[in-house]
Amino acid sequence: MNDTKPTLVEEQIKALKEAGAPVSIGTVVAHKPGVKGPNRHILEKWLPTCVRNSYENFKFMGPRPHGLPFLRGSARGLPAVVVGIGPSLDQNIDKLRSFQKNAIIISTDAAFRPLWVRGILPHVVVNIDAGPNQHLLFTHVPTERTALLASTATDPATLRAWKGALLAFNMAHPGIEFMDLVLPSAFPTAGSLYVHGTVGNTAVLLAATMGCSRVLTVGMDLCYGALPPNAGPVGWKYRCQDYVPRPGEGWEAAELKVIYDNEARVRDAFEVELKGRKFMVDPELDMYRNSLLELAGALTETEVVDCSVDGVLPAVGFRHQKFEDALLEHCGREIQPGESVALHLREILQGRE
Repeated sequence: MNDTKPTLVEEQIKALKEAGAPVSIGTVVAHKPGVKGPNRHILEKWLPTCVRNSYENFKFMGPRPHGLPFLRGSARGLPAVVVGIGPSLDQNIDKLRSFQKNAIIISTDAAFRPLWVRGILPHVVVNIDAGPNQHLLFTHVPTERTALLASTATDPATLRAWKGALLAFNMAHPGIEFMDLVLPSAFPTAGSLYVHGTVGNTAVLLAATMGCSRVLTVGMDLCYGALPPNAGPVGWKYRCQDYVPRPGEGWEAAELKVIYDNEARVRDAFEVELKGRKFMVDPELDMYRNSLLELAGALTETEVVDCSVDGVLPAVGFRHQKFEDALLEHCGREIQPGESVALHLREILQGRE
């Protein structure tokens, strides 16, 4: 007799099936031995949470949410700007505002609030985080005028906090049956992306999936930026200037420490030498850089232009260019509404059930 108790993953898969998802629970396991790639350690930690979130999201979205296939090839030949939260965004955000009608702007979830406060409305915001606090990124921010592309395993509170158009996708990872078999079965219209470790890399991959010929990355430093001399005891900064709402008084420049605590991140920072220069990184940023390099090697029809001021990305696989020069060279004309569905996602999806 087999007295082995079912794992949390197996229990949640069973619950997903009982909720109506057409999934098989026969031999599904959390992950197979030998799983490799930039997501491995993240998935080993977060997979039970992802399974639980998927079950809740199935009840919220149903089995056939609007998905990634809706965006595939939708901006063919157009330039895109992928916006991360690296410290170089502060130096470039005003330049982007003047060109926001000339490129498909794809924002990471944490960059949406700084963009909106500075008068920039991205066409698509990307979220993959299964953590329970990500919904705070969208609290008190008017999200009705743009679209969110979110993982089917993201935290349910994040989806409920978003009031605009919603598109879903399944995270894929070779060798993990829940990602490769269960999610595509439960959400057959969502489509799948191998996210390469981080939301910023997912945003780059989305731009390529949309058919964008060139991707300008800003705020994708993947290293710390030096703070001004009078900034206090912490000499390095992980992210761009963040903002939090002050009721009745607008927005205040501050950190949302429950999600991104700069002082806590700096404690794990270490020095690396790249391109003949020294940079401060931490284990996560180091992994993100390596996975983005892996992703860049797989992009055959999309050029990635690194526009971060002090970015750590090497010249191999990336062309470095000042953001202002890249905007002038690649984003010289306004994109017309008929050229990309991304320009009017809200209007298209609003009337669909």
